Amino acid sequence: MLTCPKCGSQDVMVAPPNNYVCPRCGHTWDIGSLDSGWIEEEAKVYRTWGELVDDALRSPDCETLARRVAELVGADERRARQIARRILREVMEELRLKGLGERALREIERC
Repeated sequence: MLTCPKCGSQDVMVAPPNNYVCPRCGHTWDIGSLDSGWIEEEAKVYRTWGELVDDALRSPDCETLARRVAELVGADERRARQIARRILREVMEELRLKGLGERALREIERC
């Protein structure tokens, strides 16, 4: 998923002539200068998704999950937190069934 290199927003648009623009912060950058490192990162997230989901279901703790994401994926702290939030949202229904829904919501907000 393409994100703004300045603010991290995923709401990125294409603008002429051959630029990306972030509506949130106004940052623009050349399509040709795109860092493809995100592709490798997403592939690592995909390969470790099951393990990370299991970790979240065992203990829906943002800090612990973000550290685990950083360890397995190699993401920096900000990106690891984004991925941890994504995982916690994904498993929210299962956590509710276990009686951990409120805790998970707090952790998502904290993340």
